[in-house]
Amino acid sequence: EAAAAADFTLAAEIDLAAVARGRPSGLELRPDVRVTDGSLRVAAASRAEDGQRVVEVRLSTEDLEAIQGSRTLRWDQPLTAWLRGGRGPQASSLRLAEARVISPAFEIAAASHETYTEVTWNADLQRLVGELGQVLDLEGTTLAGTARGSCRLGTPHADGSAAATVSASVDGFVLELPGQDRWSDDQLHLEATGVGRALAA
Repeated sequence: EAAAAADFTLAAEIDLAAVARGRPSGLELRPDVRVTDGSLRVAAASRAEDGQRVVEVRLSTEDLEAIQGSRTLRWDQPLTAWLRGGRGPQASSLRLAEARVISPAFEIAAASHETYTEVTWNADLQRLVGELGQVLDLEGTTLAGTARGSCRLGTPHADGSAAATVSASVDGFVLELPGQDRWSDDQLHLEATGVGRALAA
């Protein structure tokens, strides 16, 4: 919070191979998968803009490589995450304005508006399973299709209740699991609306 009250710019690049060498157990994604190469880039900035304090943070990976037993796993194309927040002169905390996560297989975005927050997504399911299959045991599993959708969550009312609306679809859906019949559909579609209230712990 204190750092966000002043202008600053920060940029760093982390050599994941060097980090892995400096740890006795290496850098693990999971017990049998260890990172051997790649970089993590971090950039952050804070500035005054239109009467409020704006903070932006960006993370990205590049040329990530790992080993699983004798098998080499590699992700050449980067994963990028970005967020932007703001705080007005009367606000006591930062408010998320926008956020986005992008990879070759999927993209997720979130945006905060005055009366609601909306999350949207789209994904190439076949490519996503291919990427996950490098670190998870998905042998014999087929999943394909183009998924997209959105979820809109209203700003909570005075009584803590808030409305949510979800719209999601998958075009060219295919799912086949080991020992199960193949399920395919030209299009799947879901629409849902609800109202809920958060309960204090």
